[in-house]
Amino acid sequence: MNETTASVRRGKRSAGQGLLEFALILPLLLLIIMAIIDFGWIFLVYANVFNASREGVRYGVTRPRDYFGIDSSARSRIAIVPSDDVNISTWYDHGPDEATAWFTDTNTVQIGDRVVVDVQYTVMPITPLMQPILGDLNLHARAARTIQNLGDAVSLPPPGSGGPPGGDAGDGGVTTTATATSDGTTTPSATPEGSPTPTPDGTTTSTSTPFPTGSPTPTPLPIVIADPLTHGDMTVEGDAQPGKWVTMRDIQSGVIMEVEVGQDGNFIFELDDPLVGGHTVVVQGYGQQDTAVVEGGTPTATPTSTPSPTPTPATAFIVVSPECAGAGQRTITVYGYNMPTSGAQLHHWGVYWDYGGSGQQYASVAPGSTTIQQAFNVNLAWGTYTVRIQAEKSNGGLSSAPDTQLTYEFESPCSVSLPNLQVTGLALQEPVTGTNQSVYLDVGISNVGTADVTTLFWVDLFADPDMETSLDQQVSVDWVALNGLSAGATLTFTMYYLPGFDSLGDHTLVAMADTWNQIIEFEEEDNVSELVTLTLTQDNPTPTPVPTVTGTPPAPGGFSGTVYVDGFPQLGADVYIYDLTGRLVASTRSGMNGAYLVDDLMPGEYVIVGQMRMGNQLYRSQATSTVPDGTVVTGVDLMLVEL
Repeated sequence: MNETTASVRRGKRSAGQGLLEFALILPLLLLIIMAIIDFGWIFLVYANVFNASREGVRYGVTRPRDYFGIDSSARSRIAIVPSDDVNISTWYDHGPDEATAWFTDTNTVQIGDRVVVDVQYTVMPITPLMQPILGDLNLHARAARTIQNLGDAVSLPPPGSGGPPGGDAGDGGVTTTATATSDGTTTPSATPEGSPTPTPDGTTTSTSTPFPTGSPTPTPLPIVIADPLTHGDMTVEGDAQPGKWVTMRDIQSGVIMEVEVGQDGNFIFELDDPLVGGHTVVVQGYGQQDTAVVEGGTPTATPTSTPSPTPTPATAFIVVSPECAGAGQRTITVYGYNMPTSGAQLHHWGVYWDYGGSGQQYASVAPGSTTIQQAFNVNLAWGTYTVRIQAEKSNGGLSSAPDTQLTYEFESPCSVSLPNLQVTGLALQEPVTGTNQSVYLDVGISNVGTADVTTLFWVDLFADPDMETSLDQQVSVDWVALNGLSAGATLTFTMYYLPGFDSLGDHTLVAMADTWNQIIEFEEEDNVSELVTLTLTQDNPTPTPVPTVTGTPPAPGGFSGTVYVDGFPQLGADVYIYDLTGRLVASTRSGMNGAYLVDDLMPGEYVIVGQMRMGNQLYRSQATSTVPDGTVVTGVDLMLVEL
């Protein structure tokens, strides 16, 4: 081999070695290049998110009560990603040492509080190679600043505005995380009154609309249900103030519907299921209310229904309804059956309540019928009362007629096992000191009796009630339907008065369990809570309307399925739909072949409860399911089992 040939071979080996080394290092080089590109992209997005939180806080320091302006200011700084995909949450606190005591009510903001803006965005690497390595990263920037003045613009946060998603930043601090999550806020489509207007020099000026002095508000028209309501009707109609919204409740079935009153002053509720005889229908709104009882059909049994005696022709006997009761004001009805219609010296029947006692009441009933009836209004204390029917002469003396003396020992309280509902807690969730400030309360309902409540009942909240008038004759500001409560159990939930009170001074709130007296209780007079008193000292302006969010709203969906009892489809079972806060949002009944359908629910998760009574036995079941956007979920079957 000559020298030239060897040199050529060495050159080929060197070129091949270079190609091999380049092939080995190329993947690592590409990985580094892609990592540089992706980390540069992520850092650029984070810088944008970081800047947005700072800009939102900078605006909020000088105009903290312009809630939407803060959101808009932060969102306007989002430039390199779609702003609608960025979650921006705004809230307030009293300083870094009290960061957990956050709030969103702009009416309660004070100088010295902090405004906090939290911005989050989930970013995805842009190179395919890094996507499986890094995954989705949640960029999170939070800024806080101390409020220096209150400004002059007020815009309220939308319902459900998110609070702190966790963690805290010091005054002006920013934190980042790759795992934290946050509740988002709704971006308004229109700029609210009082928002800043850019000027040529780059500064901002605000133009706020002063609150006008209103003229006296005319007295609204009363709500009047068009009578009569009849068993089987598919509508509830009536008259009310034009343009107002009114709500209908079927007390026994739990159906809730809302409609706007037409400009002709007429409202009409189109029902999914026919009215049932004996049910109570309530229509209320804007501080007015009317009630009506559905006529016809088979009336719903009540605790004081007329008893059906077992015939015993030869012997007179006495029945008292109710058979026993707890302390308080009661109507006690005394029945005499198989009573003689004539006899020696029988002039009339003397009917006595608390015969021989300090609370004795007397009534005279003429003979002529084998059944007599007399009602007494009494004030019960604990003890035993003697009920008596006796034949009397014209002068009141005892007659010698047969069956001249019938007696019954009435007990208070009842010795039988009964439930007993009480409002065991009513407390503000946070202090309220200003007018037009929403009021949120924790409410506790307990069954302190010895028997379960197995049917639906209502809890109502009343604002500034007249405690000298029965609460079921007054308009409640919030209500929650509860589907049963076990003996000894307590249930806690939230009730609220969103508009708040519109005048300074003292105001009261009270809650009442079993408002419509649907549950037979051991004690009927302890269903009302203690009064909660608020003293309002800060006169807040009437809030401006929240701008309407444009865009396509989510389409309603629902559930459908079949109700079964012992494996067989069951007609006429009650189906109740609750949201995750425990509020009843819809109800219906199963139809032929046990089928049911509820198709007017917003997307979200719900609890579906089915129940029905067969004889003295209660059958019940429940399921949890989610309604997607615009979809009726099929096959949500309920297998009722005996309790």
